[in-house]
Amino acid sequence: MDECRASELRVAIVGCGRMGRERARCARALNARVQFVFDVDGARARELAAEHDAAVVEHPDQFFTAAIDAVFVCTAPGHRGQIEMSCMDHWTPFMVEKPLGTSAAQCARLMDRLRVEPLLTAVGYMNRYRSTVQFARAIVRQANVIGAAAHWVCGRYRVPWWQEERLSGGPHNEQATHLFDLSRFLLGEVAQVEGITASPSRVSCTLRFESGAVGTTLYSCDARNKDIGFRIFTEEGTLLLSGWDFRVVENSITNMLPEYQPEDVFLLETRAFLEAVSTGNRNLVQCDFADAFRTQQLMDAARESSAGRSAGTPAEQARWSMHAGA
Repeated sequence: MDECRASELRVAIVGCGRMGRERARCARALNARVQFVFDVDGARARELAAEHDAAVVEHPDQFFTAAIDAVFVCTAPGHRGQIEMSCMDHWTPFMVEKPLGTSAAQCARLMDRLRVEPLLTAVGYMNRYRSTVQFARAIVRQANVIGAAAHWVCGRYRVPWWQEERLSGGPHNEQATHLFDLSRFLLGEVAQVEGITASPSRVSCTLRFESGAVGTTLYSCDARNKDIGFRIFTEEGTLLLSGWDFRVVENSITNMLPEYQPEDVFLLETRAFLEAVSTGNRNLVQCDFADAFRTQQLMDAARESSAGRSAGTPAEQARWSMHAGA
C-alpha cells in the first residue's frame, strides 16, 4: 500500500477483544490512524485506546461526528447489525469479522440494503488471502475435480460468548464456517448440503457442488490438539492443504510444492481492505458482504439439515439453490 495515502486513513474499531486488537495492530502497521475505539467493556476499550493513542467513545455512532474512513466491526456475531447500518447511513466502508452473524436472517435486512446501496465492504475470511490457498485455487481451476474432504478439529475457545448460540450461532457456525467458505472459494457454489450431528461440538456434512463434485466436512471442538486439513481429489491427482496456515503439503496434480513462507494473514487481509478504501479498487477484497452472506446461507442450511428439519429433501435442495443464487 502507498504509505502516504495509508497514513491519511482514519479508522475506528468496534469490539476490543482479540480481533479488535489484531485489526488495530495491522492498521497501525500500515500507517493508518486508529482514531476511535468502542467496547461494552470500558476497561478493555481504554487499554486498546492507550496503546494506539485513540479516543474511547460511549457509543459507536460518535465515530461519525468526525471524518472516519473505515470501521472494523469485531464484536461477537450476535451483536452485529446496528453499527453496519450506521456505516451505511454515513457511507463509511466497513470490515466485519466472520461469520456475518448467528444466521443469514440476522443479516438479511443489511444485505437487502447493500444490494441497492453497494457500499465497499469486506469480511474476515482470512484464509482466502493465504498464498497457499491462492496457489491451490489456481491449480484446481485447471483440473477435473472429483471431490474434497475437509476437517477442523480443535479445542474450545475460552471466551464467554463462544459457546452461547445466541451470541455465536454455536461453535459450528463460528468456526466450521472457514471450511464451508473455503469449499465455495476453491470448488465453487454448493447445490446441496446434508448434515449429521452428535452434539453441537461434533458435526459432519456432505456437500454436492454445482460442478458435480462432492465433498465432506468434519468439525469438532472436543479435541486437545488442533488438526485442520483440506484435501482435494481430482482426476489428475490430489492436493492437500494442512494446518491452521493451510500449507500445501501434497500435490500430485502438478507435483509442485510452493516454498513455505510465513505470512501475517491478518495484515494481508487488512492491507487489502484499506487499500481498497484508499483506491476504490474493490477487486482487492477477496470476500465482501454479499459473498460472505452466501457462506452464511450455506451454514444455515447445514445447521437445519443436521437438526433434522430438512434432511436434504428435494424441497430443501430447491430452497438452498434459491438462496445461493440470491
